[in-house]
Amino acid sequence: MNAANGQTWCIARSSASEADLLNNINYVCGNLKHTSCGDVIGEGGFCFNPNTLYNHASILMDVYYVENGRNPWACDFRGTALVAVTDPSN
Repeated sequence: MNAANGQTWCIARSSASEADLLNNINYVCGNLKHTSCGDVIGEGGFCFNPNTLYNHASILMDVYYVENGRNPWACDFRGTALVAVTDPSN
């Protein structure tokens, strides 16, 4: 998928530090409305693998972005995120 059909994704910047990624995970987990972080990235969660800090942060940041209507402000995370126009899972 790509932005040509309106789909975008929020992912962590590759330059984000581990501390930034952890802060983003903690922020998202405290602010999700309809999703449990454990259901997403907990062991056995539907997006547990690959089990990396970058992957877990990116997935949760995207869930937050989607829950907030894919608004650009929902994919900033103090400059540690970007909106992708190609599916990062491919």
